[in-house]
Amino acid sequence: MDKNKFMAELEAQLSRIDAQERADAIAFYNEYFEEAGAENEQAVIEELGSPAKIAAQIKADAAMKDAQTDNSSVKKGLYAISALILGICALPIALPMVIVVVSLIFALLVTVAALVFAFVMVIGAFLLTGILMMVAGIKVLLIDAAVGIFYIGSGLAVTGGSMLLIVFSIIVLRAAIIGTVKLINYIRIKIQKKHASKVKGAESYE
Repeated sequence: MDKNKFMAELEAQLSRIDAQERADAIAFYNEYFEEAGAENEQAVIEELGSPAKIAAQIKADAAMKDAQTDNSSVKKGLYAISALILGICALPIALPMVIVVVSLIFALLVTVAALVFAFVMVIGAFLLTGILMMVAGIKVLLIDAAVGIFYIGSGLAVTGGSMLLIVFSIIVLRAAIIGTVKLINYIRIKIQKKHASKVKGAESYE
């Protein structure tokens, strides 16, 4: 593989990220090759590793940045989590370490998903209760106006409370996803720094 093929593959791997971020990344690595010189082209390629692994880290950084913006959505957060996990898998670490880290992250995601599911079920139960109370109130309204009004009013209150819980749950879900994104990114950065320090130490020893 030569420089041109390396850069073409890297650009293809980055086709789905923001155009400006892609251009910045391509410019950075082009400059990296130019500074090393044509005579060191193969050495640089060996040092950098595969374009796919570099792209995985760039996409993880971009997804992390995008997930933390004010207008980020749950979908962006979930994409960031998947990009960060792929970024960790692309790090130059032993396979057992990758398996352990990904397993821990998976356990965390399952726990968060279980809590969200439980919360959704509770909200659904409240909402259904409110609707049933209003239906019951309408049915008995002509028989006993006071009881009917009571049931309708209670049903409206429960339904309104459920709507507020839905809004609150969306806020909590977004916060939980952003928190998970930050935690996974923290793990990724720690692994990167640990690997970099090992490489630096090995080079110093040599």
